[in-house]
Amino acid sequence: MKAQRFVFLATAFAIGAAGYGCSSTSTSNTDTSGTTAAGGGTTSSTSTSTGTSTSTSTSTSNGGGGQGGNANGGNGQGGGATSDYLAASCSADADCGAGLRCVTSTTNDPVFGGGPAAGYCTKDCTQDTDCPGDGSLCLKATEQDAQGLCFLGCAIGPALTYINDPQPADKCQGREDVSCAELQQGIAVCLPTCGSDIQCDGDKKCDPRSGVCVDAPGAGLPMGVHCDPNAATPDCQGLCLTFSAGAGGGGSPDTMCSSPCVMGGEDFLNQLDCGGSTKGLCAFASEGAGSGDHAFCTPACKAQDDCQFPLFGCIRIGGTEAVIDNGYCLGGADTCTAAEAGKLCANSTKLFCTETTEGYLCVDKEWPLGKFAPAGGADGGI
Repeated sequence: MKAQRFVFLATAFAIGAAGYGCSSTSTSNTDTSGTTAAGGGTTSSTSTSTGTSTSTSTSTSNGGGGQGGNANGGNGQGGGATSDYLAASCSADADCGAGLRCVTSTTNDPVFGGGPAAGYCTKDCTQDTDCPGDGSLCLKATEQDAQGLCFLGCAIGPALTYINDPQPADKCQGREDVSCAELQQGIAVCLPTCGSDIQCDGDKKCDPRSGVCVDAPGAGLPMGVHCDPNAATPDCQGLCLTFSAGAGGGGSPDTMCSSPCVMGGEDFLNQLDCGGSTKGLCAFASEGAGSGDHAFCTPACKAQDDCQFPLFGCIRIGGTEAVIDNGYCLGGADTCTAAEAGKLCANSTKLFCTETTEGYLCVDKEWPLGKFAPAGGADGGI
């Protein structure tokens, strides 16, 4: 099972950047243990594979299996089929071109672990060379299965500049419900990644753990709360992310229940990732990831105590004031001193030094402190 490093995305909207303090943007100190990393608390790791085999390709979060590819990827042959339609949306086989077939959102497919939102054009295969397109893989539900399905190959990056960077048309068919996910170093494929029940047909629901449409998502803790990454039975409804060394500093890892999402997109506030912009934001990703790549959600908030404060603070994304009335649980609050109270924090255009029950911290004063307001003090919020 592969430990991954995650960083807080640059949470600036292209029409209005906002500064959020040093700790929320650090990308140093690679972590491969899934527990701690020296220095700042913005690297993280997670164990999100729910596949059942142990072959060389390991799915990061796709629910059903996604196993069986080799480290070299497909060779682009594909037995007569072309990659023009592989991973394209579909509602019937006729949408997929010669040699491919459609797996719809209403399907209970063992490889996908359910049905891909808006369908996924694929091809039956026994090995990677059966699959069209450079880097495409034949993934199987279990290591013992002889037959699998083809998944389109892709490349991670380039790194995100703004949170609304457009989806590349040449990555995963330009789809906003499919993400480029790295299965092992240098090997990535396009995985279905739903974010809302609206994307699933019939009575299906979007599973926050696998990112596909299922009959009944698993039970568990909601997005944003603390979780146990070592639990024998997953305690999140979605996935448990681990932020090494703590988002707010300190030596022990911080954790958060999350779900998979697709990074970026010009109209990201109207996309369905994380349940929509009033429910969450696609905010955490592996270093170097860009628009269209596999990432993870953080919840929306309207007060600091909606988040795991001070490990995560409620912060508005610059430029969204006229569009949404919520912030998001993002990077941990930096410390400041009583002498700096009421002043703008260093390296920020938005966070002010504020007295809280946890000490003097740099917070976004738009959102009240809630239970973290000091006795007899102001509750924050403007």
